[in-house]
Amino acid sequence: FFFSSRRRHTSCREVSWARRCVQETESVKEQNALVEELVGRISKIKSKAEISENQVKTICSDIKNLDNAKKNLTLTISALKKQMMLITAIDKLRESCISKNYKEAAGLIEATGDLLKAFQDYKSIQQIKDLTQ
Repeated sequence: FFFSSRRRHTSCREVSWARRCVQETESVKEQNALVEELVGRISKIKSKAEISENQVKTICSDIKNLDNAKKNLTLTISALKKQMMLITAIDKLRESCISKNYKEAAGLIEATGDLLKAFQDYKSIQQIKDLTQ
């Protein structure tokens, strides 16, 4: 009887231990599934972040291009305004010389000279050459 009771007690311990092992195994499986889900989510987030980063780079590149275009347009408009001022000053200078209004012509020569300085870098352009001659 004593031996049998001990065996039952040992048997109960073994069953209890086996149950715990099964529960812990199931818990480990659940944790592994959660970790895999988390890794999948992180992978998706990383992929979306890379896409967003590429979009931001593209947008920044486009902004730089637009900024350069704006700068070029501003410089072009400024040069065209100066060219119109130069043409107007030259025309008035001719009129002043024809009408022998030398006082006005003197002021226009100075204004024309100042405007011509803005076109020093553009002397190779035929229209600028024509204006300066």
